[in-house]
Amino acid sequence: MIVYLFKFILCSGFLLLLYLIFLEKEKINRFNRFYLLFAIIFSLAVPNITIEKTILPETFLIEKQSAFTDETVVAPLTAVKKSNLLFVLVVISYSLVSVFLLFRFVRIIYVLISRARKHERIRHQNATLVLLPEGFAPHSFFHYIFLNKNDYKNARVENEVFVHELTHVRQKHSFDTVFIELLLCLFWINPILWLYRRSIKLNHEFLADQGVIRNHYNSKAYQYLLLTRSALPNTLSLTSSLHFMLTKKRLVMITKTTSRTSALLRQSFVIIVWVASIFLFAAKTTAQTKPPTVVPQLKEVESTQEGASQALMKEYAEIVARNKIIGGGRYVFGEFSVEEHKRLETIFKQMSKEQQSRQDIGFTKVPPPFPRNTITTQQLSAWTDANQYGLWINDKRVKNDVLIKHKPSDFSHVFVSKLMKNAINYGKHYYQVDLMTNEYYEKYRAEALSDNRYYMTIRKPAIW
Repeated sequence: MIVYLFKFILCSGFLLLLYLIFLEKEKINRFNRFYLLFAIIFSLAVPNITIEKTILPETFLIEKQSAFTDETVVAPLTAVKKSNLLFVLVVISYSLVSVFLLFRFVRIIYVLISRARKHERIRHQNATLVLLPEGFAPHSFFHYIFLNKNDYKNARVENEVFVHELTHVRQKHSFDTVFIELLLCLFWINPILWLYRRSIKLNHEFLADQGVIRNHYNSKAYQYLLLTRSALPNTLSLTSSLHFMLTKKRLVMITKTTSRTSALLRQSFVIIVWVASIFLFAAKTTAQTKPPTVVPQLKEVESTQEGASQALMKEYAEIVARNKIIGGGRYVFGEFSVEEHKRLETIFKQMSKEQQSRQDIGFTKVPPPFPRNTITTQQLSAWTDANQYGLWINDKRVKNDVLIKHKPSDFSHVFVSKLMKNAINYGKHYYQVDLMTNEYYEKYRAEALSDNRYYMTIRKPAIW
């Protein structure tokens, strides 16, 4: 979720910056309206878009957890509890802010509907005029236009004001406003959304002002009218108000013109950059190729039907206990002497399978060699990325760019392991790729087939 929010903030910020630089100052207000709305929707969706790149399938990604090393650490229970408590507190705090904003949103709608019901209403074209006794600036919400009653009765409401507010109603600007306000209730943590709200509402005023000028009203007189109305009290945030953001920018926009060529160039440019941003903010994933042969299982360990005697089991337990770290629940393999190792192996082979399954320290045979597998050109190319993959060839660490000199047929086997978060190299890369050349694989295979030794292993997880 944190990654999603981070990408949402970055993407929405990038697209808004694009708007502010290339579009806001140009008189292409209809295009700008839909740009802002779709930029938000796009920013919400793009982190969920996945771009696939082909590597080995998950059945090939085997996390290496060696029984001979102590790489896996179990987090203390107290730390887990603290982490869970912190998470719960964050969720509660976030939810409380969202509930407060949602309550505020509902309350504003309730106030507007109550005003429309309590006060005198008059049908005017495709809108409903609501006459208020208070001295507010003219404003609209969906099909309601709120005006001062005395001004309306005494014919002091200019025709330009009617046209301005009717433009808001006809173009349904309130839908945009409600949309952004609801999003702010859910994603208030994204500071860019608050800037979007300002830009959307300002764009609405540009459109309404443009509607007035298109009806052949004098632009200079209209600018003067806006200035005279600027001293009126502010209206509720969900409404479209005549004097919203009455700045030099808005006054200049009334008389500004943008050539068709300039508009097309700017629109084409931002759309191209917008499409390209998909590759920047989309989630990256991996496409799986044909699954390889199943990883071979360990060879069967010798056992007996009758099992080891109680005396042998006691002797086995005593040898194991001498090499156990006190209080740690771990074993140090280097502490077993050659004689102890041989004695444990002898007793282990005399145990029944049930007795063997109960032992912390056990023995296993070397598994059969890994089978050959097919490597594709796409995989070889992907593994050159040192930020994602650590590369070993024939058990030696090498630089990723050496793969440029190789082709898939140079290798007989690959083993890809996904690093755990507590691994030493985690962050430097996230996958370990072990490749065997043809010659090296033949040598490895021959040695594995002939190796019948037993190896000491931890058969049960250590208890911390």
